Amino acid sequence: MKRASFHLFAGLAALALAACGQGGAGDGASPPGAPPAKTATTPALASGATTKTDSGIAIRVIKSGADNAAVPTTVSVVRVHYEGKLDGGQVFDSSYQRGEPVRFGVTDVIPGWTEVLQKMRVGDVWEVRIPPDLAYGEAGMPPGCASNPIGVEACSIPPGAFLTVKFELLDVQG
Repeated sequence: MKRASFHLFAGLAALALAACGQGGAGDGASPPGAPPAKTATTPALASGATTKTDSGIAIRVIKSGADNAAVPTTVSVVRVHYEGKLDGGQVFDSSYQRGEPVRFGVTDVIPGWTEVLQKMRVGDVWEVRIPPDLAYGEAGMPPGCASNPIGVEACSIPPGAFLTVKFELLDVQG
């Protein structure tokens, strides 16, 4: 329960920063003094490819970034567009609907996002299905979480829910 609470808090903190203007569009360049992002050493997954990770995350590649594009690490800050849905197709959160991508640390979100982001390259667009143990687990996120900066809808994930998320990795710093 402590782990789930931490990840919930960290995820909401990242979203709060984004909602407060810390997730601006940017120009894709790393800030002065920031370490360069890691570049890929293995080929990108081809568009249309599907795969499943050892942890059970299903990945469908919609669009592939360049083979030599930057890949996030655990110390990276990423800028992404995303849309998350529950099994019935209900959107629980969408940066696309808000009209602005978000920026957050790779490890500041649920474990499923952290794992997926470290496999992506800038320019990748993937749809992933994240099992409950790598999302919000058996606790879920009850409606009306007061600390959610983007509204109650994004704070209504039922216990044991699988999440389907479309990710578009726009930028990596660090």
